[in-house]
Amino acid sequence: MTTEERVLDAITRTPNMTELELALRLFGKNGVQQQVNPSCRALIKAKKVKRSGRGGRGDPFTYTRI
Repeated sequence: MTTEERVLDAITRTPNMTELELALRLFGKNGVQQQVNPSCRALIKAKKVKRSGRGGRGDPFTYTRI
């Protein structure tokens, strides 16, 4: 299963996850958001997920399946 497929599955099960939450779920305690960022962007481009939030510490991006 690709990282994109795993991200999509996680977002389907738990909507509104941040990149850090996704990384921790997929890669364990050593997960970092950079591991899932390219997959999240690809899923947005493919119109499979939508991104909310402004980004950054106070209002991180969250992802929901379309």
